[in-house]
Amino acid sequence: MLRRLILLAGIGLVFGTAGCAIRPAGPRGPAADEIEEACTIDLESERLPILEQIAYRRDLSQNDQLYLVNAVCHGGFGGKQSAALVALIENPVCTEKTREHISARLRFVMYSTERRAVVKALAAVDENPEDSEQ
Repeated sequence: MLRRLILLAGIGLVFGTAGCAIRPAGPRGPAADEIEEACTIDLESERLPILEQIAYRRDLSQNDQLYLVNAVCHGGFGGKQSAALVALIENPVCTEKTREHISARLRFVMYSTERRAVVKALAAVDENPEDSEQ
């Protein structure tokens, strides 16, 4: 069994892991198909701009938001991931649960300018909670 897991992990590293973002349990939101489709794109330079555009949508459900965070953070963290997360955080439909999920994901990210931008956006929402709908 352990050999099978190691083999599967190796295959994921060789062929890319873009399609492996975890979709939360529960109902699929209106953007789930688009997020899923974007996750199939192996090139980060093509995938992340699509995910960032989805982050601006005003019809994102709670599950869409959590799925989007997982998709954005899957495979690394840099400037494009930061831009997508800040767009989601600043979106009025972004929920407290989503912001908590983002904070939890940031615990695994080393300090950087990109990480600081996301933390700053989270802090701005905390300072002005009336600006967010949720």
